[in-house]
Amino acid sequence: MARASPYDMKLAALKQKVWQSWRFLNEWKGQLLQPERFDQEVKQFGDRRYKQTWIKALANFEALNAYNSCLDAHRLILHDFNFTPDRWDYEFRDEILDAFLMFPDGLDLLKLGLEQLFTMDFSPRKGRTHMGFLSWWQDNKEEESASQLDLLSQAQELPPQRRRVDGATVNRRFNKAIKDSGGSETVYGRAVQSETRELFDCDVRQLYQATGGKRGDRSSLPIEAQEAYIVNETLSAHRLNESRASVSS
Repeated sequence: MARASPYDMKLAALKQKVWQSWRFLNEWKGQLLQPERFDQEVKQFGDRRYKQTWIKALANFEALNAYNSCLDAHRLILHDFNFTPDRWDYEFRDEILDAFLMFPDGLDLLKLGLEQLFTMDFSPRKGRTHMGFLSWWQDNKEEESASQLDLLSQAQELPPQRRRVDGATVNRRFNKAIKDSGGSETVYGRAVQSETRELFDCDVRQLYQATGGKRGDRSSLPIEAQEAYIVNETLSAHRLNESRASVSS
């Protein structure tokens, strides 16, 4: 008797998700999206006749999207990897996290994200609504090294900081405006990547490399870059809120 697949998503739908993820990685500066190139990149993960190949491709493209758009490391915990059962990518959470942890600084970014959360104005109520990543971590902790298992406990020991109006605060308001407008968890990273390309003509990873900033910590960017994000996200949040208000009225 054939063993039942642990994945519910149909192959046709999975292929569409892979295409969407790959497209976001490549549709920049008006580049022509070539189906042949897409096929070639998927082939590196195996035979395209098999579902597992497409799952590997999806995991790697989604992990790369999260990595490239990591302006604030806490976004990885709150949004990109907040794998709750109602999300379309919930069944692929292990593969996506495994792919992300293949990046040399992947684990460091997750640790930084947790540290940021426990030093920000992060209420218990908010914590309960963003337990997807922490649940995943608990489920997989037996397979992790001792240093990795200290990740959460080290972050919890950090003293809280006073709340201030800065780039992170403005970004949280921007994220709230996206959520209130009906945006899903996967929209946040796309929004940051898009605004970075518009503001600086590069992606987030390139911005950190060019400026010498610390990955995942926008406060380490030059003040001009931080101010550009603050202005853009403030205006974008205002427009989203205005649009939502006009629709509801």
